[in-house]
Amino acid sequence: QREWIEHAKVFDATWADLEKRQLSKIRDWSKENLTTRKATTYYFFSGPDFLYADAFFPSADTYIMAGLEPPGPVPDLGKFSHAELPGALRELRGSLNSVLSYSFFRTKSMRVDFSHGRLTGTLPVLMTFLARSGKTIYDVSLFDLQADGTLHPEDEKIANATAKAAKIIFSDNTGKKRTLYYFSTDLSNGGIEASGFMKFCD
Repeated sequence: QREWIEHAKVFDATWADLEKRQLSKIRDWSKENLTTRKATTYYFFSGPDFLYADAFFPSADTYIMAGLEPPGPVPDLGKFSHAELPGALRELRGSLNSVLSYSFFRTKSMRVDFSHGRLTGTLPVLMTFLARSGKTIYDVSLFDLQADGTLHPEDEKIANATAKAAKIIFSDNTGKKRTLYYFSTDLSNGGIEASGFMKFCD
């Protein structure tokens, strides 16, 4: 309990600063300047940066995000012992340091932060950003992408998967369910041709 209280205290202060310094200003700018709203927001080379996708395009029904970093397993804080939990929460805050301080994720830092520690992959960050943005998460599922653009549940263990994907169903205070897709895939000219990612986007 004490660990959660300390985590919340630090996180609340950091978040209040980010909201005042950047996010509120982006939402105001977006409302005034991005008046033509689209149902789908595409954000390539995003890493797990849902914060800014939501601030710029708050009314999208579907977000399609992509980066090199893997989604990792669905996080479960309940599996940590009382002694392990403080470290896991510190690691989560550490993996968010660059975006909370500089407004963007640093690729080199991500390779370390998201592959080591107790909470690995981009899913813990995506889920944290959704929750801190006032969203309710209903479901998180993992998929493999094939070259033809189709998604298959990860537990099917299909052959020749070209990328990993996470699908998150969530809503905001309106209750309307929306979808976030995060793909771990190579977006270079050579990689994107063979991955099936653009076929999925089509």
